Amino acid sequence: MTKRIFCLAVVASIFVSRISRTQFMDAEKFIKTLYLGDRTCKRILIDSWNERCGIQINRISRLKDKTSTWDFYTDDDLDDGWIVFDGVTSFAATPPGPIPNESIEIVEVTVLGGDGVMRFKISVGSVNQSGKISAVMIEIVASQISVETNEQFLSRLRGRPQ
Repeated sequence: MTKRIFCLAVVASIFVSRISRTQFMDAEKFIKTLYLGDRTCKRILIDSWNERCGIQINRISRLKDKTSTWDFYTDDDLDDGWIVFDGVTSFAATPPGPIPNESIEIVEVTVLGGDGVMRFKISVGSVNQSGKISAVMIEIVASQISVETNEQFLSRLRGRPQ
């Protein structure tokens, strides 16, 4: 019980899970703890000076500890949270044109070298004003992935301590 209360306190206060540069398997495991089904991409922000990229999602859910399915667990939900990539060296969106603003899924993580740099492929839906639906593939090359609250992300963006 104490462990559970401690975990909830940590999640409520910081909700940040950093992945080390050399821990690719941890990045894969971390991503598998996120539930993004029926969630939408609200914004994408690239902070080139700080080598950061954030994707804001209307709600990020975490799987219950020691489970592999979401099962409607909402205790640790993060509204308007950010999936954050640090150590970003590359960002690409294909095809050019459609604005990512719909469903989101992290579809692949690939290690690019011995230094732990990874390529994240993220599929994001796009719906234009006419209702035309298309898919956008975002590729981000980065050394870290984390989840942050909206307040944490904006505070770091403004150069304030977390």
